[in-house]
Amino acid sequence: MRHIIFREKRIGILFLSFILVLGSLFSQTNVQVKKYAVVIKDANIRSMPSVQGEIIYLARAGEKLEVLDDLGTWLKVKIPSVGTGFVWSKLVRIEVEKVLKPVAPPPKPTTPPGPKPNLKPSPQPQTARFGLSFNFNYALVSPDDFNATVVYFNGLTSEFQDIMIGAGYSASIDHPLEKLTHMLGGAVEGKFFINPNIALGLGFSYVSGSKTSSTILTKDSTEAFTSTSTLKASIFAPYFGVSFLVPSQMLSLEFFAHAGYFMGNFSQTYTGEFMSAYSFDFGDMEKSTLGFMGGVRLNINLQSNMGIFLMGKYTMVKFKDIPGKLILTSGGSTNSYTGAVYYYESHIISNWYPMLWVYDTLPSPHPSWMRNPRKAEFDFSGLYLGAGFFFRF
Repeated sequence: MRHIIFREKRIGILFLSFILVLGSLFSQTNVQVKKYAVVIKDANIRSMPSVQGEIIYLARAGEKLEVLDDLGTWLKVKIPSVGTGFVWSKLVRIEVEKVLKPVAPPPKPTTPPGPKPNLKPSPQPQTARFGLSFNFNYALVSPDDFNATVVYFNGLTSEFQDIMIGAGYSASIDHPLEKLTHMLGGAVEGKFFINPNIALGLGFSYVSGSKTSSTILTKDSTEAFTSTSTLKASIFAPYFGVSFLVPSQMLSLEFFAHAGYFMGNFSQTYTGEFMSAYSFDFGDMEKSTLGFMGGVRLNINLQSNMGIFLMGKYTMVKFKDIPGKLILTSGGSTNSYTGAVYYYESHIISNWYPMLWVYDTLPSPHPSWMRNPRKAEFDFSGLYLGAGFFFRF
């Protein structure tokens, strides 16, 4: 009897286990796992997983969207009454829910197929393929040789002041001559996007600068000697560029490289009264050369197709073999010189100072007051800082 009871209990346990397994299998087949993106703060839903995609829906904070696909940085979500779109994953939090699958209704009786309606595909949102940007910039450049005559006349003024003081006169310099070290400009650039992250561009850049300063030597509160120097420079370049964008929801970091054909126009004039009245006028010195630019932009997207940016770039350009014309007026007579612009050191009383001059043929042997002559090289490499706005269409 004990054996019979034990065997019946074991059969009952096995039967109960079988029922539980069937129930588990039945429940698993009728449970569906869904993933939802809960919007943390208002977020743009775009037509593609990139900030270049068109904004097709604005999800408000707290709104729950069903996740169709997880692409890592971006999530493909289902949008009510719109369709599907993409949202930046850092703007949402993920919730997982298990729901029962709906029981399939009994099949309806089939009817003979009728003619299929002629359905036209719904238009897909277009991605921006073109861009246009404008910027204004401040250029920190140092055209060293171009400033050579300024250094020369600074030294001449200083030496002359020392002579006057040594002779028992009272003298002072009120506005010493200064160098041209910065310029203002701007640029316009058009772009074609190969894909949302790479663009090719054509642009035009322009900068110009001018500095005028005066030196006044006084004796016994009476103006005795004056001199004025003016430096002017303008540089413009059509260029070709390549840009690489690192996008995010509201910002994008853009690295770019430009190659351009730079045209430079330079002029320098000097008038002064020292031992005798004289003036120097270099007129326009013009030169063109190949140059390169590279830098980074921080783009701030205000809307899907426009925004503003901050920019920093470095320009590498040097002008060599500069043609020039020098007009020298002294003592009522005028002499004109044409040829190449030369840089050398000139001896003034007790010091050597840099100087520019124009020679058709450099004198050989060199005069005793001329040292280390060479053709001038105007190095206009420098840092550009700017800001601007852009459009995409």
